[in-house]
Amino acid sequence: MFSFFTNKTTTISTALILMLTLLTPLVRAETTYRQMSKDYTHLQSGIEDILKNIKNNKDKITASTKSKNQDEDLLGYLITESNIRLTTFRLQALLRLLNNSSFLSDKESKQIKELYKDIKTIEDAIGKMDEAATTLANSVKKGASDKKIKQLRDKADEQAQALAKVYKQAGWFKKDAAKKSISKIDFLSVMSPQEESILIRGQIKKEIQSFQEKIKNEWIPGMRDEVFSHDSMELYFHEFRREIRWISLYFSSSPGIFSLSPYNLENYTLSQKSILEAYKGHKYAEIASENSLYTIDRYAFYNLTHYIELAGDAKDVAEEHFKLLKEKIKSDLDEDQFKNDMVKMMLDFNNSGIFLELLKTID
Repeated sequence: MFSFFTNKTTTISTALILMLTLLTPLVRAETTYRQMSKDYTHLQSGIEDILKNIKNNKDKITASTKSKNQDEDLLGYLITESNIRLTTFRLQALLRLLNNSSFLSDKESKQIKELYKDIKTIEDAIGKMDEAATTLANSVKKGASDKKIKQLRDKADEQAQALAKVYKQAGWFKKDAAKKSISKIDFLSVMSPQEESILIRGQIKKEIQSFQEKIKNEWIPGMRDEVFSHDSMELYFHEFRREIRWISLYFSSSPGIFSLSPYNLENYTLSQKSILEAYKGHKYAEIASENSLYTIDRYAFYNLTHYIELAGDAKDVAEEHFKLLKEKIKSDLDEDQFKNDMVKMMLDFNNSGIFLELLKTID
């Protein structure tokens, strides 16, 4: 049986376990097991709904997408418009935390690694489909030649076929897909609220501290000092954006442990109020729980989402710039200015104190 307090070489005394139990607040919302079970079930029902939509509206879908694909190979065109990717992000976030934990048994660790590999492969396929569809749409807007648009449309079709293949190989076209995945996390259902809370909070703290060092010592210097290219953008800026997004997802994927402080606009500056107003109700800025005893500062969490949005927009612009150049389509991006803007964004985030505020609330 899984126990957070026991690994292969170390056993914590009963007295220490009792002390930790007394010091750790009871979790009064969904557990990690329940949240993941809910998301796996939603993932399967979402795919089934899309496949049903394709079956009933295939002619309309092929007409609107101008795709040559048929049946399940149209899945990619619809999945990027659904909330399935958000579900895969939540699952991947929790599996990522568990995958990095040193407190699982060999069997539990193997099961988590299998689930993490599957969900990451699925999410990556959605991301590639989204990129292919976006490049196609932008090329049409830019007035690319018919020949180039046809090439990009063919690439989008190929990516949609690849996505369907990934889902099929992972077993997600079968009725029992969610049930099989949930069976591999059964060990989480016997964790006490105290064990679960300490595990999740401890892993998040380690990741935040690691990211702080990377932002300061790797990503900012690398982006600043190297020539602006697709590789440097991916290695430094995109990695920065990806990792701060994971921090947000760790919290929002654990509503049984975390909730946000009450919403109010008092004692905030005008710029801070604008963040609070802009991200109220935003799907990536909220945690779907109330009164969990670990309360995250709402402004800090909204501000984190704000930087994720800014960085995501900048990353998308840069990626499209390099894709257009690769396809020999003109791009108007000022590379020097854009590079400077990316460096400034990372510096501003580093100086914002967001990570310090989040660490303070989970200690």
